[in-house]
Amino acid sequence: MGDHAAALVWCSDTERQGRDTGHPELTGWAALTRALIAHYQGQASRAVALAGSGQAVTRPGSAVHAKLAAREMRSLAMLGDANGMESARRKAVAAIEALATGPDEAGAFSIPLAEDPPYTATSLLLIGRYRDAAEVTRRVIDTVYPGGPGAQPAKYARTLLILGLAQARLGHADAASASGRTALKCGSAAWPTMVLTGKLDHLLAGTFPCSTPAVGYHASYVDLTRQARRSTSHPGNTR
Repeated sequence: MGDHAAALVWCSDTERQGRDTGHPELTGWAALTRALIAHYQGQASRAVALAGSGQAVTRPGSAVHAKLAAREMRSLAMLGDANGMESARRKAVAAIEALATGPDEAGAFSIPLAEDPPYTATSLLLIGRYRDAAEVTRRVIDTVYPGGPGAQPAKYARTLLILGLAQARLGHADAASASGRTALKCGSAAWPTMVLTGKLDHLLAGTFPCSTPAVGYHASYVDLTRQARRSTSHPGNTR
């Protein structure tokens, strides 16, 4: 939820346990979290370095190795390095193909085998390939969430928000607002989701000022942020 200091303490403890027990994958998961923090702090070069160091100590064929390759792809895209992003994307595809099938492809420590690498749509969005980003996102929605969010409302909401950002960049204000408002109805106030909701609000307001789609989405966004603040100020509320 944006508490980077606490997350970094968790990372340090996990890295220590990985060294003490001889399980480098633990170090890999910590590197993945550190790279995520660096990404959201705008430190893309550091995120690339962390993803690379994590891959160096993890086993190809493990979920964490594949996720680190995907994280490297997104961070390179954030730097505007289209060639580097495509190279990392190929690594991520190969890493996913090397995975053994597992019973749980939807959990936090797993990775779906039949999709594009995680963050592909976001990466395409970052390098300006908006139509491709929208296409990849729709494919994820059709294959992973054919009946709605299911047990993964936060991931579903983020997928819809990425689609909304791509649609807004393509000039489709109504579609972007609709995707965003559907995402907000998932009720997920996870920190990465809130970051994306704010980005879409800023983009719609800047690209389509005072338009009905922008105003409608902004109203829904304000309602969600108020709910998130109330939930934070009342930690006993688990809803």
